[in-house]
Amino acid sequence: MVIEPFFGSGSTLVAASNLNCEYLGCDASPSTHAYSIERQSAV
Repeated sequence: MVIEPFFGSGSTLVAASNLNCEYLGCDASPSTHAYSIERQSAV
């Protein structure tokens, strides 16, 4: 399980996904959150 409290662009979460790990991330910025969601759906 990877927990990323300030995931920014989501690089850590993409890496966790590529390694078949469960992950949880959060960020205070709505625009950063939206970008990361788009990036995750492309993986």
